[in-house]
Amino acid sequence: MTNAEAVVVVEPETHLIEIGRPVRHTKLLFRKAFVWEKEVEDFVRSQMFGRTLNVCCGASALGDTRVDILPPPETTALPFRNGEFDTVISDPPWEISYYRRMRPFFECNRVCKVGGRVIYNAKWIPEARSVRLEEVYVRRTAQFGNVSVICLFTKLTDEYDEAGLR
Repeated sequence: MTNAEAVVVVEPETHLIEIGRPVRHTKLLFRKAFVWEKEVEDFVRSQMFGRTLNVCCGASALGDTRVDILPPPETTALPFRNGEFDTVISDPPWEISYYRRMRPFFECNRVCKVGGRVIYNAKWIPEARSVRLEEVYVRRTAQFGNVSVICLFTKLTDEYDEAGLR
């Protein structure tokens, strides 16, 4: 992993790991970011089970392990083993180009256990053969405000698609 692909991982009440760069400090390095409304955080929390990873977490406290990625996740592999988490939450940057949207979703699927849950919030509904879309919720910030889609997936298999993607 190069310095340009550094990943910040924080496990609450544990320690800071900054992969790809020497660690010279102990403060949290999360970007200032939008945080979901309390009702949305409560809903997402109610859908979590087991060991939970929150990818592109920004300032959110959801998850046992929280990851914020610099640069954006369309260019970065997550530093975890396949099937390491029961639940994976992700709210990727919405400005990801159309042709790069699949990478962060495939990475979430890769690190989720078979039978686990992927909770994905975006302006698009992702697809992969390794998961089944269970439910879709539309999230609206206010009247005439931004809308996003929270998708709940169950991971079905660790098998790769014909194209080598999950």
